[in-house]
Amino acid sequence: MFTRKELMDKEKEILERRNEEARRELQEWIQARSGTVPAADRQGVPLTHRERIPMKIRSVFGSFSVTVVSGYSEQDGKTLTPLRERLFGGARGVLTPLLERNIAHLGLECGSFEKAARLCADWGVAVSDDKVMDTVRSVGARCVAAALPETCADAAGPGDVLVLMADGWNARHRGPRWGEEGAPREERVEWKDIKSGVMFKMSHVVDAGAGRKALLTKHVVAVPADAGPEAFGEAMEHEARRMGLARAKRVYFFSDGGVYLWNMYEYRFETVAVGTLDYYHAMEHLGEVAAELFPDRSEREQWLKAMRAEIKEKGGRRLAGTLSELLAGASVAEAGTKVVEREIKYFEKHSGHMDYGKRREEGVPIGSGSVESLCGQFQDRLKRRGQFWTRKGFALFLRAYVWYMNGELEYAIDRPA
Repeated sequence: MFTRKELMDKEKEILERRNEEARRELQEWIQARSGTVPAADRQGVPLTHRERIPMKIRSVFGSFSVTVVSGYSEQDGKTLTPLRERLFGGARGVLTPLLERNIAHLGLECGSFEKAARLCADWGVAVSDDKVMDTVRSVGARCVAAALPETCADAAGPGDVLVLMADGWNARHRGPRWGEEGAPREERVEWKDIKSGVMFKMSHVVDAGAGRKALLTKHVVAVPADAGPEAFGEAMEHEARRMGLARAKRVYFFSDGGVYLWNMYEYRFETVAVGTLDYYHAMEHLGEVAAELFPDRSEREQWLKAMRAEIKEKGGRRLAGTLSELLAGASVAEAGTKVVEREIKYFEKHSGHMDYGKRREEGVPIGSGSVESLCGQFQDRLKRRGQFWTRKGFALFLRAYVWYMNGELEYAIDRPA
């Protein structure tokens, strides 16, 4: 009889032996091909004072060295190693593409770089949390639109219904007086709006039980802090086209009442997509009106119940007029009158975006829960306790994270650092 520990030790022994064989095979494979790399700089100018040096490489099987050519570049004014330059962007801590991908995935998926480093150690790759962070940033820097295919793998076709949703959330950034002792918190920490969107085909919405729906696949969009509405609009339109905007049978746009979001819709999507105001967001605004018009709670709740049912069934085209009539006949304080008048304008603007009964008949959502869920996912990774981002660090991480969520990070891994 043997114990579980003995079994685990045997597994480790076999794994290490196989890793050693794999390390040797990969080392020999790279060594045999290293001579095909020209002893020249990136412009093709031959290097002078050439010599052969060892270059350490870290792989999923462990570390090893290969002997490669190094020399002096007259144009760059420094010593270069062509293999390092062409495959690894000149980086000193050379990681094979597969190891780089694995570390990047852990760094993006785990709650912190420290946790990712611990998991790397569990499967035999000792890296620091700083190395995990640097790897994610390096990959993020290579996430450029030109590397992506023109059409997404799960893009909508002529028979598909495509849904676009947009919203925003806040992330902590380091302020102008970050790290300065005694500085006011509002000058040490800045909250930045991160504009985000999600796109999916209705055929990929499935029943998750208990009245809940789930997405089999989704395509996400996000722009970093300080990127304005125009940049977000460009990103949404570009990714929507990759997702089949011009080919889908029908397209729908959903959002809450954010002014910049509806400006984006009117400028970029109104001619191709049906716009719908998030039903639950609209009901929050209706609740604010009811609080001013009906001081009695029982009367207010009864009115709200009736109005919600009517709006869900018939839409909101008559709502602004109804509220105006109620305001004219109600005794409301001046401050309350301003609230109601503000909300009347809100519902006038969105009267054509509240055809909830028709949306239900067409089999599409009436709320923007999917993008709110996405914002929650972003916050779960990028808004954790103790996370205070620099602008550059956040931008690179966010770019890599978006590509990772979209299943497209391989296109960045394939590019030299």
